[in-house]
Amino acid sequence: LDDFEIQVLRFICRNDLLDKELVMQVADIAGRQRRYDATMYQILCQCYTKYPSKSVVSAICSLLIKGHKVGAAYFNWYEKGVAEGLRLTGLYEYYVETMDTSYQRELPKPLLMYFTYNNTSLADDKKAFIYASIVGNRGRQPQTYADYRDHMKIFAMRKAKEGRMNENYAVLYQEFLSNPKTEGQAKLLAQKLFTHRLYCDDKKIRYVIVRHEQLREEEIYPCIQGVAYPRIYTDDAVILFQDDKQRRYVSTIPYNLTKLTDESKAVPELLELGVRERGLLLYYCESTTLNADNLEYFQSLAELEDCTEEYRNSVRKQILDYYAANVQDQKLDKYLEKMDFRQYAQVDRTTLLEVLITRRMFRQAMV
Repeated sequence: LDDFEIQVLRFICRNDLLDKELVMQVADIAGRQRRYDATMYQILCQCYTKYPSKSVVSAICSLLIKGHKVGAAYFNWYEKGVAEGLRLTGLYEYYVETMDTSYQRELPKPLLMYFTYNNTSLADDKKAFIYASIVGNRGRQPQTYADYRDHMKIFAMRKAKEGRMNENYAVLYQEFLSNPKTEGQAKLLAQKLFTHRLYCDDKKIRYVIVRHEQLREEEIYPCIQGVAYPRIYTDDAVILFQDDKQRRYVSTIPYNLTKLTDESKAVPELLELGVRERGLLLYYCESTTLNADNLEYFQSLAELEDCTEEYRNSVRKQILDYYAANVQDQKLDKYLEKMDFRQYAQVDRTTLLEVLITRRMFRQAMV
């Protein structure tokens, strides 16, 4: 179409003179255009409002794809194109690229079938969204889950090693990494536990800082478009915010916090597999009562250099008190032998000596 014909069409649309036959002709001509044209796009949108049809949707989607239009405003058309079963090269990719990934939904079956064999063109975050949707809807689409399962498991393992995290990756890690068989797999999972999604709509915030009073150093997480993914191990952790001028805020920034992982079952399993990651130990020991079965974990925490000396001494005091209360239990000797007596003596020398002497560990008591 030349400029004059375009202006005629605009006049027809503006004056509500469109009829069904003309709309079909416009859709046919627009579908054969080689390049995107913004005016033609507006005309087609008006054509669809007047006479909605598969032909007009096809023309609009074809035009948008030629213009590489990936804004969220165009998703509605790609969604209609997929619903109409259009066979346009790139349609499914543009559908995924423009969809809102801030919430989960059940994705169209044709799209999922397509990406079973054509997922190399997707960005990782989009792929994670699709996979998380499949996991979330496996009850309604069990065959789709079965078709994707191996791909999703490999993807989850690779992205965990790369350190990727958001709510979609969290779903995949929970699904495919929650039953580790080796210490290496267990360590990988431990690094993802206790992750939260923090949202704040204050545009000046660039970083979220988490302070645990038990740890020497604070942990800093980037806040991108109002979203950060901090790891929080204890209920008394303090959350701060930092802007681009390195100014910090505590109580003046409203935010929303959502837990992304369920560690209730995983933590004991990871500890049994030999993982001694600081967040894992801190969470466990702060939420569990010291006993004979978990004494080893408390001793590991007491020697963790990431913790403040004050906190390590408080844990050592707990351990000494437990030894004193259970001094006749011979099973505790193996733990006593691993103890750094000098460190414990600084906390409570009297109790330590009483325990060692009662257990007839006279040589150690002389240290």
